[in-house]
Amino acid sequence: MPALVKGRLPWRRMGPGIRHLPLIGRQADGTSARLLAVDPRTPLPEHGHGGNEYTIVLQGGFADETGTYTQGDVAELDENVTHRPVVGNEPCLCLVVTGAPLRFTQALPRLLQPLFGL
Repeated sequence: MPALVKGRLPWRRMGPGIRHLPLIGRQADGTSARLLAVDPRTPLPEHGHGGNEYTIVLQGGFADETGTYTQGDVAELDENVTHRPVVGNEPCLCLVVTGAPLRFTQALPRLLQPLFGL
């Protein structure tokens, strides 16, 4: 877990090497926000979007089908994009805001989705 996220905040494990801290739960309009902390070289589940997804890289970086993003970069994706982000060689911390629930391509993430409010 990135050094920035150690402490007493209520981080929730989402899978091996992936933790999140919900900031704004799913709103009536579908919007939610969370911090996402991911260990080095960890792939996130492949997913698409029901609306826009904005990811601001606070520490580290990741790459996906749309490009490579490092500290300070913003990835703006819409419902036409399906991707599988993979974290680089150092821990990654991002602020992620979504305008609608994610659309996972694999069965297990779809089953777990309600537990995490994604």
